[in-house]
Amino acid sequence: MKEIIAKGRGKTFLRSLIAAEKRVVDDQLYLIRRHGAWFRPKAHGYCGDLASAGVFTGAEARGYLAADGVGLVLARDTRDRMSSDLAELDRQAEKLRKILAEVAA
Repeated sequence: MKEIIAKGRGKTFLRSLIAAEKRVVDDQLYLIRRHGAWFRPKAHGYCGDLASAGVFTGAEARGYLAADGVGLVLARDTRDRMSSDLAELDRQAEKLRKILAEVAA
């Protein structure tokens, strides 16, 4: 997954931020990462799995680039990871179903 981030690399933070903002496309959908966690929908907290992550338009996502540690990932680039995360959640749900069945018996 390629991430759009505002990092110096010899530039001032402002110049780096401007360059990162230019790479964001308004009509694309993005997921937002900060320090390894994903933003939840409407940026209400963080989560560790893509299945619970929020999806933001380019215009919405661009507004978060200035925050420390934020990176944007195109939603379409996360398909394989989402499939893997969903499979893991299915495995966990199956375990819980078995426990519930045992408790109910």
